[in-house]
Amino acid sequence: MPRSVNFAREQRKQLASIQERDRALLIKIGIAFGLIVALSVGALITNWMMGRNLKELESQQLATKQTIQSQASQEISYLTFVEKLKVLSKLFADRKGKQEALAFFRNLFSDDVKIAGLQYVGEDRQLLFSIRANSIFTLDQVFDVLGSDQVKTKYPKIEKKGLRRSGDGSYSLQATVQVGEEEIGS
Repeated sequence: MPRSVNFAREQRKQLASIQERDRALLIKIGIAFGLIVALSVGALITNWMMGRNLKELESQQLATKQTIQSQASQEISYLTFVEKLKVLSKLFADRKGKQEALAFFRNLFSDDVKIAGLQYVGEDRQLLFSIRANSIFTLDQVFDVLGSDQVKTKYPKIEKKGLRRSGDGSYSLQATVQVGEEEIGS
């Protein structure tokens, strides 16, 4: 029997080995390709969802902006109204303080003393008025009253100036009273 020599055996072994390596490499490439495809699909889905969320947020932002702009005139009206109320309440408080001070000083003096020339300086919160006394004795009473504890307690900042004697023997005096916050607020 003749013996056969198989020269292709070694070559077949090498070919089988190469085919095994190629199959393993093909599996690895397939897995890598699958992962790349999966990651790409994931990235596309994430991009699509983020874009959709962004569009929703932009539409909400636009709606909110339009709401704010539509209510801007109401806000301006409200702020104007509040400022007017502040000014009016300050004016009424100043007026009340002035009226209280005038009533206070009118009740302090006798009938021989006249209060005239009333002027209110709102920026300095000062009430300026002239006091006219018929005689020197009445003027002395005016000085006593203006220096009394009752007056100093209510109006601690009172200034007297411009004492004059007229031809008929009467005296006039200019008084300035600082009308403070505590008098106005009460």
